[in-house]
Amino acid sequence: MGIVENSHRQDDEYFLGIHAERCKNVKEFLVKAQRWQDTWNIARPSFGIGMDGKTPYEKLISSNFLVHPHIFSFPVILMEDLLSQYGLFTKNLSLFLKSGTYVLTTCLSLLFD
Repeated sequence: MGIVENSHRQDDEYFLGIHAERCKNVKEFLVKAQRWQDTWNIARPSFGIGMDGKTPYEKLISSNFLVHPHIFSFPVILMEDLLSQYGLFTKNLSLFLKSGTYVLTTCLSLLFD
């Protein structure tokens, strides 16, 4: 769990905390988020446990895991958009709207203005 939590913390510190509220619309946010994801996974070396200065992409390739490298081509999406299409979370959406200044709250205000 520590690895995922560290990744989320770094997303918050280096991307969301800087860019989320500066985006003028959802499209701009998604473009910047995709750029961040590509930088994080493909260009930025990691010095976490077992990474040895490799990017996540390089680590995956060198590990010989049975995961295709195209997984790094997966586009950034807004989960609330995807889940709302299938009726998931819509009953509990009010819980998220009462949260802090996370992306969900910011993006929802952009979508409904």
